[in-house]
Amino acid sequence: MKATAPSTFAIPWVFTTLVTAFLVTLAASDLYNTQMLPFVYVSATVLVLYSILQWSWRGLVLPSESLVFFTFFAWTALTGWLVASNRGMLFYGVRVLAENACLFLMISSYCAGRRSPAATMAPAIIVAFVQVGYGSISGNYAASAGYSALGAHKTAVQATSLSTNANSLGIQFLWGIAGITFFWYQARGWLRKGILAAAIIALLVCLLYTASRKSLLSVLVFFPLWGWFCYRKAVTGKLRPALSTALLGILGCMAFSYILQSTYMGERITNVSEELAEHGSAGRRMDLYRIAIGAVQSNPLMGLGINQFQFANIHRVYAHCDYLEVLASSGLVGGALYFAIFAMAGRRLLRLERHAPDPGVRYAAAHGLAVLITFLLLGITCVMYNDFMTWCFLAGIVGFAYQADLALSRHFQISEGSMPKAGTAADTHRIIGC
Repeated sequence: MKATAPSTFAIPWVFTTLVTAFLVTLAASDLYNTQMLPFVYVSATVLVLYSILQWSWRGLVLPSESLVFFTFFAWTALTGWLVASNRGMLFYGVRVLAENACLFLMISSYCAGRRSPAATMAPAIIVAFVQVGYGSISGNYAASAGYSALGAHKTAVQATSLSTNANSLGIQFLWGIAGITFFWYQARGWLRKGILAAAIIALLVCLLYTASRKSLLSVLVFFPLWGWFCYRKAVTGKLRPALSTALLGILGCMAFSYILQSTYMGERITNVSEELAEHGSAGRRMDLYRIAIGAVQSNPLMGLGINQFQFANIHRVYAHCDYLEVLASSGLVGGALYFAIFAMAGRRLLRLERHAPDPGVRYAAAHGLAVLITFLLLGITCVMYNDFMTWCFLAGIVGFAYQADLALSRHFQISEGSMPKAGTAADTHRIIGC
């Protein structure tokens, strides 16, 4: 009997455990610094050795996006060496980018071999709840984003848990929520869906305690994208799903109204107009955008060098925009390489979402599109190219899309213009089990 590949939603627990251990120890090292570094090195070494072992068994699959990422890394390191003014920050930035590139290659290669992004969805969920557990035990949530015991005033402390940055923690909760929605398709019955819904609500509540506006807005963007790409055909022309969607929309508006009126998150959102003043944080970011655009115009080919933009502005901070930070650091060539990764992955996901005969593969591709667009929108206000959790999460989607797209091309000759429609069960087995 012909062997078939595992389900798109099957979790490879050994690899998942190793990725989770690496991400948890990495998050803890952000707070405990040198005490956790030995655990980070051990978990990273075990992950690398296991990946090499898998390559020896299954063969090495290198998604094109991984090669482009390494090209971007090589260009950024080379040009940084030529033009950077601060060597110490250059070496730090190159090291972080090299680690991200290696992590991206290992995870995307593994997920390509399994044709499933589940190996990164599960770690994102586990890490998010580890952050919740540590925050609750340590008390880092006790005085955040709520009223005091007497209700006399609103506290202004943002939860950070293991992370030292509230925005970073909020982004981890965002990917945790996105990971849960990935498994929504496979959940059968009200009990399983209820458990997943409760987990999403728990992470949403914890995200509010971070008071990270960009994380909340990203979640509010992700949910409609997820619904549109994954369920628009199920809702269109059907009364019950349409009513359920309308009810969820009403509840969401009520919840957002409560957030605006009763939480520190809401206070920060309503104060945006005040912050647009010249000396507010929003006004400062607009100034950073102008400086970054000027840096690109003055150094269009190679940029200023990685981690050098903070020395080119009076605020001494990064650009607060992924697009401008990358362009200012590596020039137009580096920017083209960086954004080519997402263009290639998006093209594969869109083709799978439209033409894959397996509904599970179509759902995974549609979910990946929602994640990718959310990432690109989040990049407008946040620097993402050096975030480990984000690249770990995206690596699973890229690896899955690469190999599933190759399988689709082989069996239906897409390169010759023969686009398939959703097919039969036999087609499904040929695609997934070839």
